[in-house]
Amino acid sequence: MSLFTRHPRARWIVPGAAVVLVAGVAVGANAATTARSSGSPDLPPTTAEQLLVDLQQPTAQSLQGTATVRADLGLPSVPGLTDAAGVTGAGAQGTTGALSLLTGTHTVRVWTDGQDRSKVAVLADGSESDVIRDGSDVWLWSGADRTAAHATLPSSSGTEKQKRSAEGLAGLTTPDAVARAALDAVDPTTKVIADGTTRVAGHDAYELVVDPKTDDTLVDKVALAVDAKTHVPLRVEVYSTKRTAPVVEAGFTSVSYRTPADSTFEFTAPKSATVKQLELPTAGDLPLAELQAGAQKPDVVGQGWDAVAVVTLTTEQQNALKNGEAGSLVNTLPTVSGDWGSGHVLAGTLFTAVLTDDGRVAVGAVPTSVVTSALAQTQ
Repeated sequence: MSLFTRHPRARWIVPGAAVVLVAGVAVGANAATTARSSGSPDLPPTTAEQLLVDLQQPTAQSLQGTATVRADLGLPSVPGLTDAAGVTGAGAQGTTGALSLLTGTHTVRVWTDGQDRSKVAVLADGSESDVIRDGSDVWLWSGADRTAAHATLPSSSGTEKQKRSAEGLAGLTTPDAVARAALDAVDPTTKVIADGTTRVAGHDAYELVVDPKTDDTLVDKVALAVDAKTHVPLRVEVYSTKRTAPVVEAGFTSVSYRTPADSTFEFTAPKSATVKQLELPTAGDLPLAELQAGAQKPDVVGQGWDAVAVVTLTTEQQNALKNGEAGSLVNTLPTVSGDWGSGHVLAGTLFTAVLTDDGRVAVGAVPTSVVTSALAQTQ
């Protein structure tokens, strides 16, 4: 994929169900000029509006580099979450890969060559998980359990949702992916500011700050470092109102714009590996599309950063949440109640999800009080 191909918007994953919170698409740019600070690169002045344009038009189409991804989402310890969701192995990397990145620090290696070739490798515990695209072929490899999965991208006649689902298999694992998710949330409820210069991985960069205007969100701000020459995002930091340090950070520690060798994008599964064929979801951008089959279209209360998505689960999904390991996990969460009913709440540093006893799920990048207010409005 190209360096700035669109990724699916931020996914909020809870046991047994996944709900997408979609922000607006209109851009509101602040035209403040770039400030200069002591020790920062001496770059020509620019504006936030120009930086937004530059990010959509990278001049480099190839790169290879190593990035560090760190997350502190404030999640409770939930061993068995992956199994409870019913997904394991390479075929589940779109979900388990993302889940593994929800806490701690990880090293990610990235290679891209033009629009149709890319590789993302997540290194953890002495093993490697890869998502490789070479043209229409996508391979997912899990070194931990030696499983591989293959998917074929749709032809030019395929739907945009199919293509975006395939391109999102790696999850939010690179500075580009995190930056794309942040910029997808820019709308009239957002202030965007050019905020100085910096250096990242040896490259001069401009700093761009995305600042929600509302107080009814857990997102304090998002800071991006944009390569001054290539317009590629080199570092993204997401700040929560609950922490002083970034709660999500993805940044290159080394990067070059050399074209990777052709062999980088070749993959042959080892003879001892388990290999399966994946069918790309067609019911939307969710990695667990089958979990939303038959569910109602989510109701969205609010807009932009304080939006809350409310969905009613199917009977099958409700039973899955009440039984087995999933039920045990849900029962460990704190309870909450009000005129809207009662349920369990999963509160992190950047999101809140409420699973109600009557089978609804409400989630947003907002405090618990805003989520429960949305539940009351959608009864």
